[in-house]
Parts: sequence; structure tokens; C-alpha cells
Amino acid sequence: MQNTHFSEGGNSNSANNSSFDYLAMQFRIAPNLGVTFGLLPFSSVGYNFGAQQDNGSSDTDLSTATQSYYGSGGIHQVFIGLGYEVLPHLSIGTNISYLFGAISRSSVSTNGDKEVSQIGTLNIYDYKIDLGAQYEFLLNEAKQQKVTLGATYSLGHSMNTSSASDINTDLNAGLKMPHSFGLGASYSDKKWVVGADYTLQLWKNFTDPLINLSTIGQQEMSNRNRVAAGAEWTPDLYSKSYTKRIKYRFGAYYTSPYYKVATTSGIWQDGPTEVGATAGFGLPIPALGNRSLLNISLQYSHVKAPQLLTESTFRICIGLTFNETWFKKWKVD
Repeated sequence: MQNTHFSEGGNSNSANNSSFDYLAMQFRIAPNLGVTFGLLPFSSVGYNFGAQQDNGSSDTDLSTATQSYYGSGGIHQVFIGLGYEVLPHLSIGTNISYLFGAISRSSVSTNGDKEVSQIGTLNIYDYKIDLGAQYEFLLNEAKQQKVTLGATYSLGHSMNTSSASDINTDLNAGLKMPHSFGLGASYSDKKWVVGADYTLQLWKNFTDPLINLSTIGQQEMSNRNRVAAGAEWTPDLYSKSYTKRIKYRFGAYYTSPYYKVATTSGIWQDGPTEVGATAGFGLPIPALGNRSLLNISLQYSHVKAPQLLTESTFRICIGLTFNETWFKKWKVD
């Protein structure tokens, strides 16, 4: 559930909505081999805005021109993954995903009783491949202290699409998935898990085939950088006190823009940056043996660029982590 406040040039508005985020499962299928699969949203589009300007015409019916822009749709992701411990403490894995969905964008120009509209819809159905590796350094077995290092790579490629449009452009050209690289590190012991991630997406030199519905000329893109850090603290995992078994979590992130915006003077400037902070709890569920958790988190994000729309979002997330021991075999019967 989220509330977003928009503001630009002295104008402001708010919107409320809610959505299902994701569903995923993971379990062991053989010694040192695990599998995961799930469904989650990959991206979404949703906007409706416009502007009016005075044409200077003496005819009252033609004195004002209106330009409106609309966008809707999104892409969903179904995935399955495998992870294997090839050597003690060294694991590798891959996720193979199927992406599907549709994105529609349109613009409407109105001048008096004359109206000109442009509509473009892009249907996406394609694959996504992610590769990863991680290594655990055991610092102190008795204290359960360890450091984990990880790296990921997502394959970039042209996407398989089909389109329906009334504009003179090939919407199937130019839509691509960027090459993405990630690095991460974490420290954990009996009470703490502290980690940080860095992600780089190579968007530079990409084009958006639907961009000419909202701007004139070639869209300029930028490589996207994202830095995130967080921590989880459990006072005493094995305590009889319920409050000491609660997992307390907090984190923050920063994301640079991956596209540039054309100003009215014809100068390209960076799009909006995003900063955010999160805090929440993992509440053990005694009825399920305290292994499963009810997760509640509060998130705040701020998206802003000079002379552009500013967004401030407050989000409440509720989720269930269901942990069971179905796949464990008793050593003594």
C-alpha cells in the first residue's frame, strides 16, 4: 500500500494505490543443489499529465492549445533458478526468466475543435538470464561469524516485441535489455547481518521506440548506478522472550537516473535521482514453530530532478516468509 505526492511548478497532487508484489519459493532438491521459482513485477508504466498554452489567437475557441500524455501497462516476470555449491563455501547459480506484458503510450493535441492523437502499444515477450556466484569466509564457527561476497551478471540483448501504432515508426526497433553487473558483501553473526550492494546497468546509447510520443528527437540515456546498504539485528534468536526474537531491520539506497530529459531550451539534462530509506520488523510466528515470519516494513522514497516533477512516496509492505523443514531427514528414527 502506498501514497505518492507529486509536485511541480507550484502544482501538486496525491495518489493512493496497492499492489501484489511477488511470490517465490526455494528448496533443496539434492545435496548442494537448490531450486527457486516465482512471479514478480519487472516494470510498470502509469501516468496522465498535460499542459495548456496561449496561442495568442483572437478566436476564443483557438486561443488555448492543450497537450496531454498518457501511459499504462507493465511487464511481469516468471522465473526459475538453480544454485549449486561447487566447492565448500563457493556457490554458483542462474535464474532464467520469461518476461511478458504490454506498454501503451499516447499523446493528444487539442486546439479548439481539432484533435490530433498518437497511440503506440508495445507487446513484450522475451527471456532474461541472470548469473551469480558467492563465496563465504568463515571467521569464527562458534560465534557463527562469516563474511559473504557475491557477484551477478544479467545478459543484455534485443527484446522480442510486437507493436500496434498509428505513427510512422518501427516500434519493434531499439527496445533492449541492458547488460547489468552487481557486487555485494555482507557480514553476519548470531545477532547481526550487515550488507551492501552495488549495481551498474549499461543504458547508455540505448533508445526507446515509444519515446517520440512524448518528446521530439532522439532520447538520450545514461548508465544507471544503484547503491544500497542495510542491516538486521536479532537480540537473541533462541531467547524465551518474544521481543528478543524479533528481527529489526533498516536500510537506505541511492539510484542515479538512466535517462536524460529534453528541456524547453533544447538542452538535455539528467533525469531524476532517487533516494530512499526503509525500516521494519520480522515477527516470528509461534504457531509455525517460530521459523516463519510476518514481515512489516515502512519505506520512503524521494525522486527529484531540477525543474522536473518531484515524487515523494510512503509505502507500507506486508509479507509472509514461510520456513518449514519438510526436506530435512532424521539421522535417527
